[in-house]
Amino acid sequence: MNLEEIVKTAYEKAVQEDDSGSTEKEVNKSRSQNFVAYLAAEFRRMFEGTPGTYVLSKDHSALRSQFGMNELLYDVLVCEAEEVPSATKTTMLTCVSNGRIAVESEMAKDSRQALYDFNKLVLSSCDTQLFVGPLVSDIPAYLEPLAVAAKHCKGAVYLALIPHPGSWGPSNHDSTRFWKWNGRNWDEGNSEPKF
Repeated sequence: MNLEEIVKTAYEKAVQEDDSGSTEKEVNKSRSQNFVAYLAAEFRRMFEGTPGTYVLSKDHSALRSQFGMNELLYDVLVCEAEEVPSATKTTMLTCVSNGRIAVESEMAKDSRQALYDFNKLVLSSCDTQLFVGPLVSDIPAYLEPLAVAAKHCKGAVYLALIPHPGSWGPSNHDSTRFWKWNGRNWDEGNSEPKF
């Protein structure tokens, strides 16, 4: 399975989820959160049984118990970790040894909000960065500021656009689009690496 398939599968599962919230804003927020949770679940499924590899997101129990934190730097983080003894040698600590995939998702339709979240990926030392945003009417204009940030990322950089949560429905299941940063431009349709 490649990144594009992971995003599509997570989107398709999130669309099937019951909406919660009494306002349009609450429903859209709930849908976005469901999408991120399904995205993390797809990565967990892909890396299941891989020793020392963790897929962390807000909904992951290992976050507090093993990593001692309640929040992440990214919406989803796939990392490798190892156990190291504490200074007193009485307990073992979990140390992140390698970042594999950092994922940020922002469903606001404006490039300002997208760039705020994309900037986090520039700080990542992960092998792969993935940004997921909403399909917008002027995709080239939306991608332009993200290209400036992408050129500063380390590792492979991918971008997926899915329908905005406010437009989810059965008629737009096949409307996910995917790009890979080639160092100078966004190449559409390139969704390596495969897992």
